[in-house]
Amino acid sequence: MKKIIILLLLFQIKICFADEGMWLAQINQSIYQKLIELGLEIDPDLLLNIKDPNCLSRSVVSFNGSCSGVIVSQKGLLMTNYHCCSPQILDKIPNHKEILEKQGYWAANKSEEIPIPNLFVKTLENIEEVTEDIIKGKNDFDVETIIQEYIFERKSECDLYDYQVKPVLGGTRYVMYTYRIYRDIRLVCVPPSLIGRYGGEETNWQWPRFSADFAMFRIYTNVEGEATEYSKANIPFSTSNFLPLGFQAYQENDFSMVLGYPGAGSPYQMSSFIELMAQESYPLRKKLYELKIKTIEENSTIDMSAHNALLRRGLLNKVKMWRELIAENTKEKYVALRFEEEKQISDKVSSNEIRDTIRKLQNKMYKNYEEMEVYSNSYDFYREGFQFIQLYRLVKQVSSILKSTKYNYSILNNEDVFKKLKKLYNKIHIQEDKDFFLGFMRLYKLKLNKEFQIQSFRHNQDQLELWCDDLFQDKVFCSFGNLKQAIQTKPEEIQTSPMFLFVEEVEEFYAKKVWPFLPVISQRVNKLKDEYISVLASNLKEDQVWLGADKNFRFSYGKIKSYSTDEMKAGFRTTYKDLLKYENEKHYLGSEIKNLPILAGINKKTPVCFIANCHTATGNSGSPVINAKGQLIGLNFDRNQQGTISDLYYDINRFRNIVVDIRYIINLLQNSNSNTYLKKELNI
Repeated sequence: MKKIIILLLLFQIKICFADEGMWLAQINQSIYQKLIELGLEIDPDLLLNIKDPNCLSRSVVSFNGSCSGVIVSQKGLLMTNYHCCSPQILDKIPNHKEILEKQGYWAANKSEEIPIPNLFVKTLENIEEVTEDIIKGKNDFDVETIIQEYIFERKSECDLYDYQVKPVLGGTRYVMYTYRIYRDIRLVCVPPSLIGRYGGEETNWQWPRFSADFAMFRIYTNVEGEATEYSKANIPFSTSNFLPLGFQAYQENDFSMVLGYPGAGSPYQMSSFIELMAQESYPLRKKLYELKIKTIEENSTIDMSAHNALLRRGLLNKVKMWRELIAENTKEKYVALRFEEEKQISDKVSSNEIRDTIRKLQNKMYKNYEEMEVYSNSYDFYREGFQFIQLYRLVKQVSSILKSTKYNYSILNNEDVFKKLKKLYNKIHIQEDKDFFLGFMRLYKLKLNKEFQIQSFRHNQDQLELWCDDLFQDKVFCSFGNLKQAIQTKPEEIQTSPMFLFVEEVEEFYAKKVWPFLPVISQRVNKLKDEYISVLASNLKEDQVWLGADKNFRFSYGKIKSYSTDEMKAGFRTTYKDLLKYENEKHYLGSEIKNLPILAGINKKTPVCFIANCHTATGNSGSPVINAKGQLIGLNFDRNQQGTISDLYYDINRFRNIVVDIRYIINLLQNSNSNTYLKKELNI
């Protein structure tokens, strides 16, 4: 199917069905016709023209820089995913350890909405193309300088907004996004974690799903309606930009659209890049993460530390994603498929000049990715290996402090320095570090080319246990007390300790052998890729080349769609009845689900989750999913197991985005103590 699609694109044949891509109407305006033919019933301008004050997309927010969200009322009430709530958010709930698991938190009125320090959301005020303004100065200055000056001029005119200018379509065009940042954000409600994270890490990247993956917050402003820091005097954000809730039943093949702030995904990822990541880098990272998980579990007491519990959860999620991604690539051979597509692109273009240009760019990228592969394992061992050793991170920090102060006693001997180091030291578990170091070095020997191995490893590879003991029994770093005393008395002698010498050797090796070369290759590849995309963008219609994700506003579109694999056949939605059956089989809650107060009386036919074939990525968590009428029907929260590779290669027939149904969210809300004031606010 993908081969056929690309051939059609190259022959300029108009195609009108859901396809891959993350789009921006200001650049791809002809996409409007596809949306209408797919089933959109409202004026696309009302949905996507940000310059229209009533545009529905103005209700979509960037949540805390990593997720998406949507405003759902005139009083600044917004929804996002439960899994977008960091521990720093959930810890602000009174008695959270006692109530969060089975009760959740439900403010009964606005006075019970909890201020969350350092939490912010960004609302999109405008999108405009500024290509001419940026391009006209490129001959005299580098693009980044021009962009910064352009933004500075805008800020001098109005400092209420945050401006971002980003290149798109290989740098052939430039877009400016204007945001307003709100910093008084208060938690309104979260469901019990038992259903908010139903199934935990075990069910990530899976379908069918039953997670009530939502949370509600409210934006507050000062009495003039201006974005400001938290104050008791602040009032709920008054806005006309909010998405109406849609409670009508949907069917398979109904229109679906996702709006949000994806941070990953790029058109035309090269076959050699997919090969590098899916067959080299991700398998190695997976092994390193599995090793770290193993050492955490083996060295944890019954009550795992909060830091380790959070780290373990994140590692498990990544390991599962990579496991599914590697298996999917092995099964479907996406590297070979993309390579064939690349051959067809160059073979079928009618212009000899364009064909030669495309082939030359492809060959240059192949060569550069081959060169990059030489450094890939070394890079992964540093980022996912050495940096996982907590004592290594501490010693690296000590080294930085000593060098920056030039070993000056009067500067070093102060409480701020010691507080910083004590905070790092509190995270260290020496035995866990030792166990990880031994496993890590065995992988290091097995997987890393000898020319990228440090000298001390080559000298000690046959006596790893003795070397490990020597490093981790270092008298200076074996306790915080010893470290503090060394800093207070003879800081210059720290640099002769075994662990300090080891860290310095690693850092110096990478500074000479890796860092001068890998970034250069990466920059070269990015430049070639920009040229490649710009050639395609210049020779295809604007609705046939989509934009890469860059954490700014994008939309994707498709249909609500079931899917089947060789192993299973899955429908397009799950209901509460399905959840009860699934719970009887899996027992994720540890007791009968019907005993949770929040679930009392929910109709067994109530939809819980559904899937569609919209293209989503990291950052789309919490994205609103709308129907053909522009109504909110759910919140995006995951992809299916086949879709784990969709940041590298998109297959519309196999990949699905997973959504929690708005009707399930509202049913839970109605069962909570907060149903009076929020029910009235949401007109339900």
